[in-house]
Amino acid sequence: MLQDRSLSQPETPADLDDVHQAGAVCLRRDRKDQIRVLLAGSRRSGRWGLPKGHIEPGENSRSAARREAFEEAGVTGVVSDEVFGTFTYFKDGSRNCYRKCICLRRCLSPHPFLKNPSVRRAGFR
Repeated sequence: MLQDRSLSQPETPADLDDVHQAGAVCLRRDRKDQIRVLLAGSRRSGRWGLPKGHIEPGENSRSAARREAFEEAGVTGVVSDEVFGTFTYFKDGSRNCYRKCICLRRCLSPHPFLKNPSVRRAGFR
């Protein structure tokens, strides 16, 4: 769950460790031509969210979003050339400032295929 900055932000910017991440809003159309969004459920927290994770050395946000969607939910597809949005958040008890870049992905996979044991379930909602 995203936290309010006032509740968990470290004292000064010098205390922050930036963590750059990328995520994917994975979309597909169902049989009734309605747009569905992929959500993945964490085994650890039980929460649902978008496929996301760290940007590896040599990757850009677009390639990281593609990799994370495949690693976490086994979906393939086309990632948009443009960034959908960005946001920053803090986790309770962490000195990290998470800077997330979100890309759109049109999924070619009709159903997710779970490859990552930390993901409990994934599905288009």
